[in-house]
Amino acid sequence: MLNASLLIVPVSLLVIAFIVSLLAQGKLGIYLYSILSAAASLFMIYIGLDVLLYTNKLSYTVFSYTAGMLSLGLNRLELVVDPVSAVFLVALGILGLAVSIYSLNYLEHYIGKYSPEFFGTTYTLFLASMYMVLTVYNLVWFIIFWELMTVFS
Repeated sequence: MLNASLLIVPVSLLVIAFIVSLLAQGKLGIYLYSILSAAASLFMIYIGLDVLLYTNKLSYTVFSYTAGMLSLGLNRLELVVDPVSAVFLVALGILGLAVSIYSLNYLEHYIGKYSPEFFGTTYTLFLASMYMVLTVYNLVWFIIFWELMTVFS
């Protein structure tokens, strides 16, 4: 059974992969952010399968504070994985893992011609925002992450 606080791990790995894709260039950068995004994808699969097989629902509050009436729900960020979102997390994890593995050799051909770092930054942010779309439990945060997902795609 999975600890609910581990719901933040895929996003953390993808943020680290984003920073690596900004700093590391060339073949090393491609390998580092591909490996980190593959690890995040594997963790998404693990979370989804854990919810489907062992637990019915996982919930973790990232932050919460009291605010006035005009907070629009932005004062609370809660991640929830239920059986429906778990199915989509498994699908996202499988696709993210496939892209991460395939991009290792594919992007090597573009070193010196184009910027593989641009792919790394947009891919990791897309994967992170897609994960947040599937797990966030507030409509306002859902819309924010949905818009971010469309921008990074």
